[in-house]
Amino acid sequence: MKKIFVLIAGLLFVVLNAANIDWLVKVDKTSTVKDAQKASVDGIMPKDSKKVTTKGSENLQIHRMAGRLYFSGTGFRGIACAKLTFDNDCTQMIGFGANNFCTLFINGEQIATTEPGGNFYRPIHATNYVKNVKFKKGDNFVAMFLRPGAIGWGFAFDLIPDFSKLPATVRERDRLIEQLFPPEKAGLVAKECLYYTSTDKVCFNFETGLPTMAGIRYKKAGDKSGSIVWDSQDGVRRKASIHRVEIKGLKPATQYNYEVVELDPRTAKIKPLSKGSFTTFPEKSANTKFMIISDTQCDWIIRKTMVKKMLDIYGGRDMDFFLSLGDMSEGFPNFRDEYFTNFYDEFPKNKYLKPVFFVRGNHEFRGQDGYKYSSYFGKSYYAFRHGDTFVIVLESGEDKRTFFTPGHYTLSTDTEYYFAEQREWLRKLIETPECKTAKHRIVLSHGTPFNSLSATFSKNIESMAGEFFYGKNPKCKIDLWLSAHTHAPYMYDPAAGKFFWMDNYLVYDKKAKENKVTPVERKKAFVFKEQDKKNFHFPIIVNDGPGGSGVHLSALLIETTPENIRVKMFPVSETASTYSDMKVKAPMLDVVLERGKPVRINSSKLVEVK
Repeated sequence: MKKIFVLIAGLLFVVLNAANIDWLVKVDKTSTVKDAQKASVDGIMPKDSKKVTTKGSENLQIHRMAGRLYFSGTGFRGIACAKLTFDNDCTQMIGFGANNFCTLFINGEQIATTEPGGNFYRPIHATNYVKNVKFKKGDNFVAMFLRPGAIGWGFAFDLIPDFSKLPATVRERDRLIEQLFPPEKAGLVAKECLYYTSTDKVCFNFETGLPTMAGIRYKKAGDKSGSIVWDSQDGVRRKASIHRVEIKGLKPATQYNYEVVELDPRTAKIKPLSKGSFTTFPEKSANTKFMIISDTQCDWIIRKTMVKKMLDIYGGRDMDFFLSLGDMSEGFPNFRDEYFTNFYDEFPKNKYLKPVFFVRGNHEFRGQDGYKYSSYFGKSYYAFRHGDTFVIVLESGEDKRTFFTPGHYTLSTDTEYYFAEQREWLRKLIETPECKTAKHRIVLSHGTPFNSLSATFSKNIESMAGEFFYGKNPKCKIDLWLSAHTHAPYMYDPAAGKFFWMDNYLVYDKKAKENKVTPVERKKAFVFKEQDKKNFHFPIIVNDGPGGSGVHLSALLIETTPENIRVKMFPVSETASTYSDMKVKAPMLDVVLERGKPVRINSSKLVEVK
């Protein structure tokens, strides 16, 4: 078997030039694990199974077989079966991966499973899980029981060469990287991202192809000279690939020009890598306009098109800033590709050069690159002021407790002390002049403050923010709370004591037996309790998302004036198949908020929950 070594983003992958494998794939709602085990014994599959061929380690996209760009049918099941023939008894290394749940059988024996936590690694590839397996002379049958993930559905399987031929140590790997990509050719692999702006501070991140010393050179527009702020730690310039630079002491409402620069230790020269400009936020401004998207867990083509639609047909170019309210993708196997190549880069490509803020959702915790979030963005809780509007961004964590199950995505979550740290930060924040003197205070969190199917979010949020924002006379009165996560739109009007939602949303009853899933009204999981009404004396609006009621993807447009806050919810993509429709759609929700008064509803497709 021929092996080709390929270098991608500083990591070595093996491209397997294996023979094509013919599969029989059956998709339905009735197949079971036992059916897959049986198929691995006799190779017999239903007559209506579809024949497909995988080439080497490629990921077979089951949802694309059905002509769909994404998949959200949690009630579906599938079995894939293939025959492998060997000349002699042998031990052979095999590898597999799946989006998202797979139990693998070979000759009647269960070899591995991604249940119950799902496939930990991304992208889905045949090297996600590797095992040595004994094969017999002659025909052997491989069968997989498959369940889809929240958005996609696919699997990969291949015969793996001897991994001992790969470089054994990190040092050997790095030496190979430098031979292939010399420092002078490294440059930027992720262009700079202006992810934070306030009246006197901005923050950039960027990534270089090789570890290097880098920073931002900046000057006020019109000035001849400026300064450099290096990516440094404890007085030492960091030699790193992921860089984060914070520039403080700036003047409000002022334009600055900047360059991303690197310091080459071999020549001691500072070289520019990229350039641009930014403008700090004003201290005084009657109006603030920004747009929010969330839960963009869909095909990257849809995600990129969504950015263009928001800019070109929904007035996004007039916004003061954009904000992603979390769950930008399903998981983060390669953080740079998911966050930047397949999302953020669309903003500068479409000539939107203003700040784009990010809120961490529960899915940002997942995948082998989830831990890199803070490397790119620093603390996941923060605040900023634009004119008379003060925005507080909270970290709401995972939506589940940690499951100490092999391969489960919650194993890396450790937020108890982080929430305590956030609580103390919040205690000091609400006493600052920036917060106290603002006419409007808006809180953002990916998870909802009320109980939405799981109580984990609401408990997390109450533990760190309840003493400051909850109750009739809180320490800090807020005017609006914006959330995401539910993939369904909601609104709570505290002055009227009313809760609104899209009443056509059905979910699967968790108590239903396998293969007999019964839909029940989501109302049972989302009704406000009396304690919620005592806690929340501020409006709550939750953005829509894929797979739920309403539309596939939506956006919130928020505009603050001295008198009120206006919120519109637009259907950016009504279904997965209409993502490229560039026509403006009427808002799903258009409301005006004034503190202490009932929400004024201009138009709404949401109905009151009674």
